[in-house]
Amino acid sequence: LWVPDLSTPDPFLLLPMAAGLSLLGVLETALRGRKQMMEPKQYMMQLGVQRIICFSMVPLLIGLKYPAGVFVYWIANNCCSALSVLVFNHPGVRRALGLSALAPSAGFSSGFSPSSPQAAPSNPIPSTPFPNRTPSPPPPPP
Repeated sequence: LWVPDLSTPDPFLLLPMAAGLSLLGVLETALRGRKQMMEPKQYMMQLGVQRIICFSMVPLLIGLKYPAGVFVYWIANNCCSALSVLVFNHPGVRRALGLSALAPSAGFSSGFSPSSPQAAPSNPIPSTPFPNRTPSPPPPPP
């Protein structure tokens, strides 16, 4: 490694750029795995937002001068995350693990129609945190 001490910033700024690119790789890999479940317009909007976030973070990361060890950790973590997304999006792996297939959705906006099951939850949230508990009597006055 060209950084002699991982507690100092990268003098060539290669690690911050690699961290931003590895983050972009993870986000785009995960988004491509969900592409069939989204409307094309929603997919393109999320792809654009993710790219803006990644490319805007690189100058921020360079400017903050984090220690090189942070970027080494972050890059390794992003590589492991991308690998797990690729593995769990593979249809054969999903079948072998008993996971449901990634089915295309009817569209983003259809999930919010009044006739959809998401509109009225089958198990509404109770108004009190412990509905089966009887209230305790108030403390005696002093």
